[in-house]
Amino acid sequence: SYRLHSTARECDRRSPGDGVSALGGRNPGPRHRRVTALVVFTGGFLCACGPDKVFVFQKSDDFNEHHLQRYVLRLCEASPAALVSGRGEHTITTLSLSPGEKTIVAATHTSQIFTNPLPSLEASKLPSLVFSPLHARHHEGGVVDAAACLWKPLLATVGQDRTLRVWDYQRHTLLLTHSFRDDIFSLSLHPTGLHVAVGLTEALKLHHLLFDSVRVYSEVRIRRCGVCCFSPSGHLLAAADGNLLLVTSNLTLKKVFTLKGHSAKVTGVGWYPDSWAVMSCSSDGSVVGWDLRQGQSLWEVNSLSSAKYLTAGLSLDGKPTVLVGHASAFTEITGGQMVREMTYEGSEVVSAGVATVKTLLALGITSGHLLLNSFPLHMAESFTSIPAHSAPITKVVITGDEKKVITCGGDGVVLVWRVAGLTDKSPGFMAARERLEDLPVVPEMLVSRTDLQ
Repeated sequence: SYRLHSTARECDRRSPGDGVSALGGRNPGPRHRRVTALVVFTGGFLCACGPDKVFVFQKSDDFNEHHLQRYVLRLCEASPAALVSGRGEHTITTLSLSPGEKTIVAATHTSQIFTNPLPSLEASKLPSLVFSPLHARHHEGGVVDAAACLWKPLLATVGQDRTLRVWDYQRHTLLLTHSFRDDIFSLSLHPTGLHVAVGLTEALKLHHLLFDSVRVYSEVRIRRCGVCCFSPSGHLLAAADGNLLLVTSNLTLKKVFTLKGHSAKVTGVGWYPDSWAVMSCSSDGSVVGWDLRQGQSLWEVNSLSSAKYLTAGLSLDGKPTVLVGHASAFTEITGGQMVREMTYEGSEVVSAGVATVKTLLALGITSGHLLLNSFPLHMAESFTSIPAHSAPITKVVITGDEKKVITCGGDGVVLVWRVAGLTDKSPGFMAARERLEDLPVVPEMLVSRTDLQ
């Protein structure tokens, strides 16, 4: 059995077309001159005109001039890219005031929400001319990939906005944001939470994850790496390079194996729990288990038409199990043998997560809904569909202790769901004592020597 309780709520959004497009029905004109939102208050009105700017107008006693511009508020400090281009980052789509007319709320086309006190028209000095985010700023655009840390309550996400964001999913806070110049295609978070691998345009780069920044310490020459994954023990990194699977040592920073066995692009990677074997799937439908003690294939399944995603775990009877899928079909493979195949008639399945101890299967689909069922598939019944995102779900992550399901979407939002605990009648009740209750905890973080001086 399974139950989920949402611990995050997504605010209602409006598209740019929902705001006020122009005053007096005039042509909106260029983006930097268009009025996109307007709200009236006692003594004047607020007007959003141009990126990042809110103008405060005061009623005038002059019959020929009904309103006077009093203040100009900025939504946020301009980024280096915005300073170079001369344009701001956000177009304000909605302005609103609290009932007491004390607080301004601004929503943007990137689904961000900012607040600021309404300035007094009589004050000689204003407390703030720059808005503050209502909550942690999420990605501006879709989330490309996400990974959870095995030994810390950390989640790393990368997005189309070329940023890496590190979250504390227990406290629901944003810890770190780092911007890249290149597009990002994949990432993996080390089990200790001290390192992160990011697949960029030119190479797969390994970074130290510091308390306030990230710093490159090595790289693997793989262009546009679409999938990578640290081993559960943390000493190996598996990464896709076309139809090859490269395994690199995180200790020596040298390549250990180049595994050849797929005839098409590798699309998914997963590890055995003890890190002595790795599994991979490709778009031609082949799924291969690799023995890293010998550097050769351990088993192979070639009966699938295609494979787009892969998620791995350990079955209740102690056998490595993997769920592989494409479009509406997904297949369970346990111990190197195809066990059962299942389909979902509806939207296309994009990502999957498996909690083997709590017998939970979570699927993310293109409609933005989260699908829930039981796992292994012989226990599955009808799906439970939960509305989650306003765009396709791009990634489903289940934390190592199986207490949280995390979904990321094309809307840039990260949602954290709480998984109900086990009862003494649950199939995985005994296994939970061995696998979920004794996970190591690593509270330490990396700090550079210069930061200590």
